[in-house]
Amino acid sequence: VDREGVVWFGTDRGVCRFDPQSPRVESIGGSAESNFVRTLYQTSDGRVLAGTNRGLFLYDGATQTWLTVTDLARNIIYAITEDKYGRLLVGSASGFFVGARPEPESQTESQAFTRVEASAGNADAVGSIRAITRFRDGIYFASFKRGVELFEDPRVRIVWPREGGGTREVISLLADGDTRLLIGTTNDGVFSFDGQEAEADPAFAKLRDSTVRSIARTSDGTLWFATNRGVYLCRSGYDCVVAGPEFDARSLVAIRASNSNGVWCATTGGGLVKIVLDDQLGPIVAQSQPSPAQSPEQP
Repeated sequence: VDREGVVWFGTDRGVCRFDPQSPRVESIGGSAESNFVRTLYQTSDGRVLAGTNRGLFLYDGATQTWLTVTDLARNIIYAITEDKYGRLLVGSASGFFVGARPEPESQTESQAFTRVEASAGNADAVGSIRAITRFRDGIYFASFKRGVELFEDPRVRIVWPREGGGTREVISLLADGDTRLLIGTTNDGVFSFDGQEAEADPAFAKLRDSTVRSIARTSDGTLWFATNRGVYLCRSGYDCVVAGPEFDARSLVAIRASNSNGVWCATTGGGLVKIVLDDQLGPIVAQSQPSPAQSPEQP
C-alpha cells in the first residue's frame, strides 16, 4: 500500500493496482437511455440526483442503488435546481416541472411534480428546457426555440427575445453575479442580459457561430465556455482564448479549490478533462480518455 492508499499487488500475469478512490462506472437503470446521464445535482440537504434520457433518479446511499422519481419517469432531463423554498425545479424535453414543497420525512422518489411549461418531449422540441438558473432572486430558464423565460409562480413569461428580435435557440445560462445573465445559443454565441434587454457582447466575439452548451465562472472572475469548437476562457480586459481546442465540450463545473483557477469539462469522445489556468504557462489540460468500447454515444 503506497502513501496515497493505492494497493499494488503482484500476480502471475503482472503487477496490478487497486485505487479505492478512483472513478468507477455505476449503472443507474436497466436501459442504455437511463444510463445516458445529462445532468447531476446535489440538493441543499445532500441528496444526489441524476437526470438521464429516461427520467430522473435519486441515489439511495443506504442500499447504494438509484431510485426512479416516479412522476418524471421516461422524461429527458436537462437541468435540475432548487428554489428558495427547497422545491425541485426540473427542466426536461417535456417542459418545466416544479416539485412539491418538501415535508419532513418526505420521499423524493415519490414526490409530486407540476408541469408549468409544456413541450412535446423529444430532444429538439420547441420548449424543451435546457438550463435553469437564479438571477436577481428570479428563476430563469432556457426554453429551446422560445427564448429565456422567467418563472413567476405559478406562471412563466418570455423575457427575451421580445417582439421577434434575437435568437430563440438558447441552451445555456449563467448568472454572472447580479450584473448580468449570460445566454449561450446554438449558433449565435453568447448574449448578455441586464434584466431588460440582451445584446451580443463584443468581448465574446470569438464565440460567434459556436454552439455554447455550458458556461462556468471561477473564483477569480474568469468565464469558461464549453462549445462545439473547444473550451474557451475569457478574462476581463483580455481577449477570449481557446483553452481546449480539440474537444467537443459539453458541460463545465468550476474547480472549488481556492488555489486553483480551472474547470472540469465533460466531452463527447474525449472523456473527462481538467483545465487549469496557470499565470505563467497559460491553460494546462489533463485528459482521462475512455477506451473506444466505453466512448459515449453522440447526444
